[in-house]
Amino acid sequence: MLDLDGFVNIVNAVGGVDVYIPVDMDYEDPIQDLYIHLKKGPAHLNGEDAEGFVRFREGFVQADIGRVNAQKIFMTAFMEKVKSSISLTNLSVLNTLVNEVIKNLTTDIPAADFVYFGKNALSVDFSNIKMMTVPGDYAGGSYVINRAATLQIINDYFNIYNTDISDAIFDKSRVFTNTESDAIHKAYMADKAAFLHEFTAEEIQDSSIDIPTKTKKDGE
Repeated sequence: MLDLDGFVNIVNAVGGVDVYIPVDMDYEDPIQDLYIHLKKGPAHLNGEDAEGFVRFREGFVQADIGRVNAQKIFMTAFMEKVKSSISLTNLSVLNTLVNEVIKNLTTDIPAADFVYFGKNALSVDFSNIKMMTVPGDYAGGSYVINRAATLQIINDYFNIYNTDISDAIFDKSRVFTNTESDAIHKAYMADKAAFLHEFTAEEIQDSSIDIPTKTKKDGE
């Protein structure tokens, strides 16, 4: 578990991240102490600005789905910055980053393991890093996961066993749906998902992600 202050500190530890901002981001929520004011175009984000970038959703047509895709863009840019800042012969940036992560993260992974996995991660090609959003559709005022597509992703990417997890044992208690709502249950049990976003970091690096954005009406 990582808190927001930790996120800001970790981004600052690598010297900030370069991203392309797809839309003017202007949003304020004093209750959350959240103030986002970022202009469309290429930008170098420090930790505070990066927090605003990954939390913004107001200007995206698909709201939370747009925000999750923006987070994929940020994570790709962050990994690119880390890989370009660290070499296997000079691990000072990695050690600084690991120390910052340890201070702000609740985990049972030892610090030495962080360094080990971090060093090995440097050799992973971006074509082998996949980012995806839980597939689903909007129904009943909520984003509802699609059972079939989610199970397929679990078996393709997360299943550690030699045989597939079957439909019969997946979500036996139906915690991912509301059986009292016909609309939600119908979306959950649909043959396929309306939204299925899956990218490699290489694809995002090469052409980013097209995130539909809202256009302001006259007078706004």
